[in-house]
Parts: sequence; C-alpha cells; structure tokens
Amino acid sequence: GYACVGTVSGTSISFGSVYNFTTAATSASGYGLAYDTANSKFVVTYADSGNSDRGTAKVGTVSGTAISYGSATVYETGGSSWPTNIKAYVGTVSGTSITFGSGVIVNSGQTGEFNAIGYDVQSGKVIVAYEDRGNSYYGTAKVGTVSGTSISFGAAVVFRAANTGNAYFLVGYDAGVGRTNIFFRTTDALTQGLVATGTVSGTSITFDSNFTVASKNRYAGAAYDSVNKKWGYYIRPGA
Repeated sequence: GYACVGTVSGTSISFGSVYNFTTAATSASGYGLAYDTANSKFVVTYADSGNSDRGTAKVGTVSGTAISYGSATVYETGGSSWPTNIKAYVGTVSGTSITFGSGVIVNSGQTGEFNAIGYDVQSGKVIVAYEDRGNSYYGTAKVGTVSGTSISFGAAVVFRAANTGNAYFLVGYDAGVGRTNIFFRTTDALTQGLVATGTVSGTSITFDSNFTVASKNRYAGAAYDSVNKKWGYYIRPGA
C-alpha cells in the first residue's frame, strides 16, 4: 500500500516519491483515504492481509512532497476485505495517532465491495452509499449523524432501483448547489456511469433522477474543484 503527494501547477501535475503505509498486501476493496482539516493530517485505512485482513488505520503527515506515518491502529478485528455488512467508525486524530469509537452497522445484509462515504457540509451529516444485495442489488444510501465518537443512521433510501452489481461508488459534496452527489457505475443497461444528486433533511435524503455521465463505463473517479465549484469526472471506458 502506497501514497504519494501531487502538486498542481496550472493544468499540469507532478508527483513526489511514493511512501508505503504497509509492506503487507492490501485488498482493493478495503482501503480508503480521508483528510482531517482540523489537524492538517490525512488518514489511510486498509485491510491488512498481514494481520488477517483486519481493518487498520494510520495517520499521515505531509511535508513538501514527503509523507510520514504514525503507528498502525486496528479498528476492526473481524477482517475488512469484503464484509457481509457495512460498519462505520468515528476516529479522533491526536498528533500522529488515531483512536476509534465502537463500530456501528450501517447495513446488516450483504453488500458489494466498493461502498463509499462522504460528508454533507450544509447538513453536517455523513452519507453512505452501497449496493444492497438483499434488495435486488439496488444502489442505496443512508444518512449518518455523528455525536462524539459514535454515529447513528437513518432509514435506507434507494437512489438507483436497478442492479448496481460491483459498482464503484463515490460520494462528494457540491458547494455550488449545497447538495451531495453520488457517482456510480451500474451493470444494467450498458454499464453506465451515473450520478445521483441528493438533498439531506434530518436523517434522510431525497434524490433527483439519475443523470448519465458516460454511456459505457468500467471504472470511475471524481473530484471537486472548490475554487470554481465544478466537478471533474474520469472514466475507464468499457465495451
């Protein structure tokens, strides 16, 4: 597992050296990256195959294009490479370490591999997107409320009433419209790249009709430009 720092200049980007956060193999379905704005640190999470696929986290510190990491913290002992359900944890960063509250089950049924979570700035809530295999593989979301080191979730809301088998979900807030976007790939129709835009109210979220980004799509990513309040979306086209 590696991370590297990218520096943007105009319309180009350059990267520093790669710095490994673990020497063990990691699962593609079990890692993530988040930035802690309060502490100016990032947190990487991964399924540590060198430790029975346990969910593990490290705090990263960036200096120029160099990265250093704190010690590993295990937050999930049951393994995290492909869970039958989704759990959420609240982490608190202190220096180069992180501590976690108890895990809370988001969906007790079987889900796909590539779930995602994002923060809705306007409502102060988190949004989890996942493939609900207990409900015809529909794309589903829940609103989470953080209190201290705990989190609770509202009822499930379907944003794609069709098969989203093995979808790659991406959740991000759009400051331009004050709403949350969920980007995803779906296996129905022509393996489309789609986006659902939702409005949070209390512990629930309502969605507009899905918008097609790409008619054929295998893998995708998205990032938000906070200066211009625009989304960039990239795809790996597929037949």
